[in-house]
Amino acid sequence: MVRRSDPKDKQKIVVARDIVAGDITIDLNERKASRIGDLPPGMEKLIGKETIDLGNASLFYQTKAEIVAEMLPDFVEKRADSIYQLNGAFAPWFLANLPVCARGFDLQPADCLADCLFRMGEHWAKIDYGERPTHFPLHEQLLQDTWSGIEERWKLFFQSGGGPAGEYWLHTLRKDGSLGPWSDSNPRQVRIGLFFNTDVNGPPSAVVRIEGEAAVTLMRLWMELKRSAEGGIDQQVRVIAETVLTSVLHDLKVNLKLKHPSKGRPAATLDSELVAYLLDHKKKTLPQVASQLSQLPRDPIERKLYFDRIKKAKINFYERLRKNLRALLPVK
Repeated sequence: MVRRSDPKDKQKIVVARDIVAGDITIDLNERKASRIGDLPPGMEKLIGKETIDLGNASLFYQTKAEIVAEMLPDFVEKRADSIYQLNGAFAPWFLANLPVCARGFDLQPADCLADCLFRMGEHWAKIDYGERPTHFPLHEQLLQDTWSGIEERWKLFFQSGGGPAGEYWLHTLRKDGSLGPWSDSNPRQVRIGLFFNTDVNGPPSAVVRIEGEAAVTLMRLWMELKRSAEGGIDQQVRVIAETVLTSVLHDLKVNLKLKHPSKGRPAATLDSELVAYLLDHKKKTLPQVASQLSQLPRDPIERKLYFDRIKKAKINFYERLRKNLRALLPVK
C-alpha cells in the first residue's frame, strides 16, 4: 500500500508496512530507500533507475522472473538481454523493500535479484497492487459474531456426549518428507491432528497439530528462516518442509472425506522444485538428476520413462508457479 507522506510534497512517498519492518521514505528522484541496510555485494550495479539486469541469472531464476513479467505486465516488462523494466507504483515499492528481501540469501547477485522479483511480485499481487495493507485487525466481537447460527448446535453436541472436538491420525514420515502408513516399529512416527475450540464464549478456531519427525522438519525450516539474516536458507530443508506440508494437507483432506485416497499402488512422486533447481540452476544432466533423486534404472526403457518424468516435473513446477500467481491477481 502506498500513501502520501505530505500532500504538498510530491517528491516524497511512504511505503506502508507490507513485508518490511517500519515505514520507508523514498526520494522519487533518486529511487533509493533511505533506510539502514545495504544491498548484497554486486547487486547495486545490476539496478538502474527503474530497471534491473538479470542477464547473469540462471535459467531457474530467470524463468521465475519471466513468470512475474507474464502475470504482471502493467508493472514488470521484460526487455532485450534480460533487462526488466519496473513500472508504476511497483518500481519504488520494489526498490524500497529490496534490501530486506535480499538479506541473508546465499545466492549470486543476479539470482538473488531475480528471486526477489518473483517473491515480491507475488506479494504485490496479494496486496492488490499496493491498494490494501497486508494485515487486518481482527476484533474479538467480530470473531464471536461468527458463532451465529451454530452456537446452539455446538452446545447441544457436547451436552449429548458428541465425542471429542478433534482427532489424531498416525503416519510414518518417509525420507523425502511424504507421509506413509503408520508402523509401530518405525521411529519416524508422525501424528496429525485437527482440533476445535469448545468455548462458545470465545472466537471459533480450528488447530492443525503436527507431532513427531514432521514437526522437527518444520522446526528446522523455522530456524533457517530466523537465522536467514546471517546465512542463506538451505534449499533441501525448504524442499522437504514443503513436501511435509503438502502431505499433511493431503492427509487431512482424505480423513475429512474431501478427497479419495489413491487406488492401487501409490505412484512415486518427484519433487518438481528440486528437479527444476538441479536442471536449470545447477545445470545437472538428466542422469545426474536421476541419480540424485533415486537409483538410476538400468533398463533402457525404464530409464527413458524416468527421464521423461523428470522433464515433466520441471515443466509442472513452472506451471504451478504461474497458476498460483494467477490465482492471487485481483479481480478486475
